[in-house]
Amino acid sequence: MPATEFVWLTARETSSTSQRRIDAERAVSVQNEWFSRTGPGCHTPGATVASGVALFQQIEDAALYLITGRSASIEQYQQWQRSDEATSITTSLESHFIREKTVSILVEDDGSAIFTSTEVVANTPLMESPVMSVGRCTVAAPDRSRFAENWDSVRGLLEAFAQPHSVKGVWRIRKDQGEDNTRSDEEFVMLCGWPSVERHMEFSTREEFQRYSTALKEKLKGADIKHYRRVL
Repeated sequence: MPATEFVWLTARETSSTSQRRIDAERAVSVQNEWFSRTGPGCHTPGATVASGVALFQQIEDAALYLITGRSASIEQYQQWQRSDEATSITTSLESHFIREKTVSILVEDDGSAIFTSTEVVANTPLMESPVMSVGRCTVAAPDRSRFAENWDSVRGLLEAFAQPHSVKGVWRIRKDQGEDNTRSDEEFVMLCGWPSVERHMEFSTREEFQRYSTALKEKLKGADIKHYRRVL
């Protein structure tokens, strides 16, 4: 099963530097090139857009960055983590980002290519949207199915408002099961493209937002929503 990685980085300095950009560009290029050699169908040499490899900067906090990348399988992702190229990238970025604050998660990918595909042909992919909202939603493990049902029932309200931008919802792949193969919480990652942050905020003023919000809050333990602009 394909999977997409999200890696959050905290910059040592808020203001961008030319060397940081050079090293970040190299990191994106190296990762994309590695996957083009090792993964069937997911990556094309030089085509970072097709692969979902990209660098975003958070709008609310300019010191926070998000790197994304798509793997053909969990096994390929694990192979990437052990590769010399991944080690080289980590080393080159340590002078720009605080390693101890790095956060990485892996999310399920049903093969639809989260950042580059759309359910509606005329829609704008997330990778090409001026702004992308990322909502990290915490759901109790027993409530996962019910939350998914609620999301499916009201997703169309968000999609209609966000047109022509895309909406995606994916579950985090967790590794923290106990011995009985259970865990207390699940994480649902909600992604939506926008022309601006202001347009996203307008959704809460619409009549249909009450129905949308009520449905999701029924089984939602908490949510953290931030906005990003793609820089590479």
